[in-house]
Amino acid sequence: MDAANQFVYLPEKTCRYCGTPLPGNSTARRDFCPITYDQNGKPRDCKSAYHREKGKPDRDMLASITANHKAICSRIEYLINTIGQEVTTKDLDTYEINLIECIEAKKLNGQTYWYFIKHVIVNQPFSNLHKIERHDKYTNNGSNA
Repeated sequence: MDAANQFVYLPEKTCRYCGTPLPGNSTARRDFCPITYDQNGKPRDCKSAYHREKGKPDRDMLASITANHKAICSRIEYLINTIGQEVTTKDLDTYEINLIECIEAKKLNGQTYWYFIKHVIVNQPFSNLHKIERHDKYTNNGSNA
């Protein structure tokens, strides 16, 4: 083997996303196809598509958690409109509001505070009553989410 062919990379490189062969004159760092545009001007970007697909399980999980919290928030709003601010445990069970699915829980002075997106539910000690209060702790700068 002579010195000129010593450092030549012989195996053909392919794109990590679509598997098409990369040009022979591409750099050793290139792992994806270059960005191309179709006749309508829509870009074809293998690198972005690859990383978007790689993070999809995390995005799907966060989307389901967010959807669940928004559904709980709408059920709490409906509960307030139909029954009022003071509710019983039976009312919470009827509207399928599980306190354990809260974002945050705190216990202060014997009362338990269950924080949801727009509301906090306060457990009264030694009673079956809960008070629902509105708060903006988990919304965007205090605005409605």
